[in-house]
Amino acid sequence: MLDARTIVELVLLAVIVANVVVFSVGVLQALKMVVKSLEGLDAKVQSLQGEMVPVLREARATLQRVEQLAASTDSLVKSELAPTVQLTRSTVTHVEAATRAVSQTAQNVAQITTIVRTVTEPANVSSAAGRVLKLSADKLGLLMVGIRTGLRALLLNGRKSKELVLSKAEQQRRDTDGAAG
Repeated sequence: MLDARTIVELVLLAVIVANVVVFSVGVLQALKMVVKSLEGLDAKVQSLQGEMVPVLREARATLQRVEQLAASTDSLVKSELAPTVQLTRSTVTHVEAATRAVSQTAQNVAQITTIVRTVTEPANVSSAAGRVLKLSADKLGLLMVGIRTGLRALLLNGRKSKELVLSKAEQQRRDTDGAAG
């Protein structure tokens, strides 16, 4: 017969064997589930790859069309817009020069207008004429002063002619004051 120690050893051996069997069955079950999950994942990856291939082809085709569009736009800019921009710059330069010329002409017209005003203002003409008549009774002297004043007004700009008329009038005033005093 079997003694108690042997029975305990056999029972422990049976429990260990049962644990190993249960553990092995559990590991096998887990491995089956992992394999099944991997197969499902593989199937999903395959279907995604199948779906991605047309999308990637379309993306490549779109990218090629964008590159072609960029190249044609670049050539259009170089061949069409660059000369237009150069022509526009040239035109703007000419317009600026013309504007400066018109501005200078307007300034010259303003100076001529000032000269004409200076010569034709009744107060200036009458005061100059009055002084000339006071200085000399000779009408030829008046005519000469008028001609001289007109020529100076035409030959000099507005300020200089005005200053000359005023300085001549001042000189004549001094002459009359000196002659009277």
